[in-house]
Amino acid sequence: MRAMWEEDDGYITGYMCGTDFECEFGAASNGNTVYPSVGDLKERSRCWEGCGIIEVKVKFSKVVVEPAPL
Repeated sequence: MRAMWEEDDGYITGYMCGTDFECEFGAASNGNTVYPSVGDLKERSRCWEGCGIIEVKVKFSKVVVEPAPL
């Protein structure tokens, strides 16, 4: 499987709140938001000045549940 915005190295670059990454990412039961650009994060998140913004790389690992057939 390949994502539409995947880079040549197989990763997709995203941006998120520094505090969300440091304290919650991978453990928050309601999830965390990864934005496609710094501008999108600044527009939609109010805490970025206090929490900072970090760049993350996301890479496909495996299909956990197959999608329903069309």
